[in-house]
Amino acid sequence: MNELKEREFLEVFNEVALYVDQASIDAFEQPWDSLDSIVVLGSPVWMNPTTKNVKLSSKIIPELPIIAWGHSRALASKLIYDIGFNGTFAITGAVQELSADRAISKAEVLKEKIVKLGVNQNNVVAIGKNGQGNTLGNINDAIDYFQQTKPDKRRIGILTNDFHILRSYIMFKSHPFFECLSYQITPIIVEEVLKSKSSKYEYWESQIRELKGYAKLKSNELSGISDFINGSYVPLNK
Repeated sequence: MNELKEREFLEVFNEVALYVDQASIDAFEQPWDSLDSIVVLGSPVWMNPTTKNVKLSSKIIPELPIIAWGHSRALASKLIYDIGFNGTFAITGAVQELSADRAISKAEVLKEKIVKLGVNQNNVVAIGKNGQGNTLGNINDAIDYFQQTKPDKRRIGILTNDFHILRSYIMFKSHPFFECLSYQITPIIVEEVLKSKSSKYEYWESQIRELKGYAKLKSNELSGISDFINGSYVPLNK
């Protein structure tokens, strides 16, 4: 990236980063029922190599910290439900191949976890489809869902973790569907939701940030934002 392009990118990045941080804080100051839906971005699942059980694990795996983030998105959804959101949690996530002869819907696994935590099953819908295993796919799934449901207020939230929220928000917000129909999109950071409930999640967050895999994820996200703004974005996951 040349010096001019880098300066332009940093200006856009810093402006959006400041907005997302503030908007996520402001989300707690508005009535949660002002949102039609909250799109919960899907996450990889984990298969126990011994029992072959599949779940969203709370276990922090150094090589793949994102596994624990999936669990945290379910917890955050439950907390938001408990403090007054009675709309729909729309869960994205494609089919994940676990082995040569086994595959599973990430959206369905996350949905089941959210319902198991105590959210009414009528408030949770899995919208993920096969072959939509990246953020662009998540956006397409969300568009298909909103074209069918036609929400009245056109106010939606995007729930994901802090490392992922900036790129997700930029890509959702700039999509012609959401721009042309004047959707208001509220970024909701999982870590902020969890920490509002208990300070113990600050320790959990610090553990995650110290992992070598976290630095790599942050680097990939920054590169993805830069590429998207410059028109050269290609998803890492097909």
